[in-house]
Amino acid sequence: MIGFDKHGSGGGGVIVLNDWLSDTSTWDEARRYLGREDFTWVFADLRGYGRSRGQGGRFTIIEAAGDVIALADSLGWGRFAIVGHSMSALVALHLAQHHPNRVERTVLVTPSPPRGFGFDDVTMQALRAGASGDDAARLGLLRRMQGTRLTEQWIRLKLERWRMSSDSEAVAGYTSMWAREGLPDPEAKVASPLLAITGEDDREDMRADATSAALRPLASDLTVVPLADCGHAPMQEMPPLFATVVERFLLGSQVARQSLGPQERTHGTGAYLVVQGTVRDDEAWRRYGAAVVPLIASFGGKHLTKGGGAELLEGGHANERTALFGFPSMDAIHAFWASPEYAPVKELRRDAATLDIWAVPGSLIDSSGCEAPCPSRPASAA
Repeated sequence: MIGFDKHGSGGGGVIVLNDWLSDTSTWDEARRYLGREDFTWVFADLRGYGRSRGQGGRFTIIEAAGDVIALADSLGWGRFAIVGHSMSALVALHLAQHHPNRVERTVLVTPSPPRGFGFDDVTMQALRAGASGDDAARLGLLRRMQGTRLTEQWIRLKLERWRMSSDSEAVAGYTSMWAREGLPDPEAKVASPLLAITGEDDREDMRADATSAALRPLASDLTVVPLADCGHAPMQEMPPLFATVVERFLLGSQVARQSLGPQERTHGTGAYLVVQGTVRDDEAWRRYGAAVVPLIASFGGKHLTKGGGAELLEGGHANERTALFGFPSMDAIHAFWASPEYAPVKELRRDAATLDIWAVPGSLIDSSGCEAPCPSRPASAA
């Protein structure tokens, strides 16, 4: 039986799994913000990590999923929610695919791609060497993975936890699972609600747009929450906000799909909503604006500009009102547009205005000419 620790005594069972660089002590800062009355949180360490150190095995997704089911059985849990981080997000996703009668909801935190990264032999050799090596080798690998976004002490803390919480055999053994192979059945569907939380300062192929594109074919009930100014470990980088997003999803309430960084920044905006039209009823239009702007903000949208007619520099253009909103991603725009909360608000403008509305993908360009976020970041650990 894999080792675990309990937090809370509520009726909802949640099993939380660790990532490649640590046991579930990664959650220590965030768990103090997780409710104890609604849930029983079980922080379970995969074989070779934390409370499961010394447990050997094949270190595969199927083996890890079997260990989770055995743990749930020992707890007397017929159904439960599962939370995976990075490499263990693949274990959580496999459970949601193949055990729909057991898994109620699934949370994937900065997940590895369902098909793995497909790294070449040179990269795999470097990863395994770092996993099996001494502190100097691991520190070099961590520096390449983490970059310079956070302090050197952050990297050294990750190194210390990695060394203290894992068996090198297990770390090396799990590498193929996330770095190359991915899911055993990458096309199997997920019927239950699925939440993916991404860090928008993570490597590009793990941010919201890439994660949405990878998971959308698998899950009909998918929510992707991008966290601005956050990297690969949101439970450590922004614990109270991260815990809130996880808990609200598990409670079945409306997830705040907003980019949870400083609201003044538009750095990292990934899509724009452009609204242009003719207003016929100013009072009705003001009521609509008062309702729709806060709703847009709850989906990560920021009101960038508004005004009357645009200044015509060339060509033909009707002198119409124009508003521009920045969103974290095209998926965030689509989530807002299709949300049940927007339907009654939309009715407020039916007789107030005639509008043309566009969703436009794109990102901001900073003063250096670099597409935000900038500069490009090295690979994060799974």
